[in-house]
Amino acid sequence: MAYAAVSQVAHTFLYTIVAYMVSLSTKTGPEFSNTVNEISSQYLLFATALGAVALVFTLWRADHALYRVIAFWNEAHRPPWQLDRIRKEELLRGLSSGALAALIYLIFFTAAGQLGYLGIYLTSMIGTPIFPLFFLDVASLAAILVCEEYLFRHKILRSLLAELPPSAAILLTACLQLLVRHFQFPLDLFDYVNLLLLNLALGFFFVKSGKCQRGLGFILAFLCLLHNCGGLLLWGNESPSFVLFKPDAGSSPLITGGQSGALGGSGISIILVLFALGSYLTWKRERERRQIAERQ
Repeated sequence: MAYAAVSQVAHTFLYTIVAYMVSLSTKTGPEFSNTVNEISSQYLLFATALGAVALVFTLWRADHALYRVIAFWNEAHRPPWQLDRIRKEELLRGLSSGALAALIYLIFFTAAGQLGYLGIYLTSMIGTPIFPLFFLDVASLAAILVCEEYLFRHKILRSLLAELPPSAAILLTACLQLLVRHFQFPLDLFDYVNLLLLNLALGFFFVKSGKCQRGLGFILAFLCLLHNCGGLLLWGNESPSFVLFKPDAGSSPLITGGQSGALGGSGISIILVLFALGSYLTWKRERERRQIAERQ
């Protein structure tokens, strides 16, 4: 709830600053409102990222002050770039799985005529300097995803696992994240469905190893490839991209998500169901194997 509140404060500050800047021009009435919304929409991810980083940094410092730090990315005595073998393998598996999921979606639905491939060039449909916005958008999305893994898997799910069965703890954590996302961005029905599936997969990735690298690698590769490299909308947000895909004129918004982006369509649900089910079955199989070993 603190994260949801911080996001709303960040969004409010963004619109206040943009409205002040636009008020210095001669725009009035609907033109003023449209200009404020158009400019603000380009920086919503950035505002959300600032709020997420501020909250996570505060929690991290509080944990240090209370001597209750649990390693999130790496052990305290190691530099961030020197992951141990297990964490490195988890990260690489997550990155490869996320990239595979995004590429399956782009290739399959392009071949099916739902998506149109427009070329390889850095482009944007919005009148903002392209390179600064591109790198800002990549950094903002990455910061949001890293902070949310810290909050929802490393902190909340880890705490709930001490009180609830794993499946119930994962489902409750997923519902909490959906509630926060509801306040952050306008979502359609399939946004909720796909975010739930995505969170279930990330939850079972976490309980399987007790580490964040697999889930973090998966969601970073998956969403950055679709949004920042594929040019598809994410929760209604547009980003400049190197390789541009757009829904075809004859495509169904129910499949592609239309103005909500790929996560707002049913097409990506099939892929996420497979990954969520696969992560659950893998976790269940390993848990049963450990239980048999313990009984022996």
